[in-house]
Amino acid sequence: MNRKTEPAPTPDAGKGGLTRVFTAAIATAVVLTVLAVTIRSQEPIGAGIYYDDGAYLALARSAAAGDGYLYSNLPGEVPGVKYPPGYPAVLALTWKVFGLYPENLPALKALNALFWSLAAGGTFLLFARGGRRRVVAVGLVTLYAFLTVPSMSVATVLLSEPLFLLACLAALLLAAADPARAGPNPAPLDSTSGWPGGELGWAAAVGLAGAAAFLTRSIGLTLIVALALPLLLRRRWQAAVFLTAMAGVPAIGWLAWARSHAADVPDPVSGQYGSYGTWLGQGLEGGAFGRIGEVAAANWGPFVETLQFVWVPRAPGLALAVVLLALGAAAGYGALSVWKRNPSLVLFPIVYLGLVFIWPYEPYRFYYAIMPVLTLLAFEGLWEASPKIRADLPRWGIPVAAIVAAIFVVNALVYHGRGHAVRSWASPQTIPARAYAPLNEWIRTNTAPDEVIASALDPYVHWETGRLAVPSWRFLADDYGRYDRTPEVLAAGLDSVIVRYGARYVALILGENKAARTLEAFVELHPERALRVLQTEGPAVGVIYALAPPGEALWDPEAEAEPNEEAAP
Repeated sequence: MNRKTEPAPTPDAGKGGLTRVFTAAIATAVVLTVLAVTIRSQEPIGAGIYYDDGAYLALARSAAAGDGYLYSNLPGEVPGVKYPPGYPAVLALTWKVFGLYPENLPALKALNALFWSLAAGGTFLLFARGGRRRVVAVGLVTLYAFLTVPSMSVATVLLSEPLFLLACLAALLLAAADPARAGPNPAPLDSTSGWPGGELGWAAAVGLAGAAAFLTRSIGLTLIVALALPLLLRRRWQAAVFLTAMAGVPAIGWLAWARSHAADVPDPVSGQYGSYGTWLGQGLEGGAFGRIGEVAAANWGPFVETLQFVWVPRAPGLALAVVLLALGAAAGYGALSVWKRNPSLVLFPIVYLGLVFIWPYEPYRFYYAIMPVLTLLAFEGLWEASPKIRADLPRWGIPVAAIVAAIFVVNALVYHGRGHAVRSWASPQTIPARAYAPLNEWIRTNTAPDEVIASALDPYVHWETGRLAVPSWRFLADDYGRYDRTPEVLAAGLDSVIVRYGARYVALILGENKAARTLEAFVELHPERALRVLQTEGPAVGVIYALAPPGEALWDPEAEAEPNEEAAP
């Protein structure tokens, strides 16, 4: 009787399982550490301090109440055509569980901390490979990348970046599981590949994950491109079409809805709250995209600043240039290594940054969100190149290189460690919050609950006072880097919200920005229609003006003095 004999186990038979357990343990440690630090790093600052965070929460509140996808911070029923519904939908579910604002604010922010920590775990898994020493090193670099001061600035407020990055990494992890990927034993393209439906099942899963990223942030379109392009390059037409279709159907559905409701957003608030199509259309009319080179040059500076901020803080000019060039080359070398196992992971930051460079908007938030991935790419390049570097260096060069590298590593760790000690990321939240505090208190005390307030930071004013609030200035695509300072043009922006919404007060912080210039222009052209009722003292000077509609007056400019003793700004 013949018996089937099983192959004898090899000495390495159990190593794969042990490596997976070890990798999972490090991933868990990364997630829990980032979660704990991020929650500890949050500030008790209300929604709206970054503008978009207040708009997201207003959409979430209306959705949670069953009122539709509307900006509940604005008068009327203005549809949320600017912001894809993914993040507000998640906030709405949390709103239902944890009650009303502001009591639910800690839970809402903790949710973002969870997303950020899971994104850290996903990034670690994308780059964790090789032996234990390398896996531990990837874990440490991942912790650093997700806990820098810029990372904390986007992870500790109600912005969509943490959920967006998590969705992108989930899609990239699925892309890494390509059943036809190169390897010693490539899987066949059929149902036996481990995916229901074989290659098309895998393509469907990747496409839906890409759609989730797009439905969280519109720039998720760059991820869909990065996911589909490798399939096109390999002439896997069927998988490429299927992936694009699965990503495109939900995306097109959202875009169609936003387009059909774009005209429902009143013109005075369309810059801040209208669709990107409307905003870009106005930019084309104004010539914004005729100066793409100028926009790209303007956005390049912040990119270099961000690289310095994360990688080589406080480095002098020559050292900064040398190190950034070296790390840039390392990221490129790392990209070559990563390309072999996950080309989408290489293409995503390239396509993403390409769009950010030409987008006429302040780019820092966009850069902060992608920096962890760039940091791990640079690390992979350094790790892969280190054997060749050691072989090419003279004997004395190895300790010298190690000392130089240690200096830069310690410098970065000390810098961001001190940042955590003083909570550096909190300044963009606490400074405007302190400046607006007396303005919000005056509004709560001196205005009726149904009053409409115009402000440069209208979402924050709304969440702090309970009053409906509207923008006091026009936000246009062709404003980036410059804007029309003609007093008549500026004043018309504020006048439009007075006429449309009946705003009778404007509250903002004086400065060189367009919102402050708009108020100055309005007071200059219509002094009888603007009466200053509050001015604060300090580094950030806040003001509140009472406003009158066209044809009415609050005081006589030709009188000896204003009814109160303050003068126009």
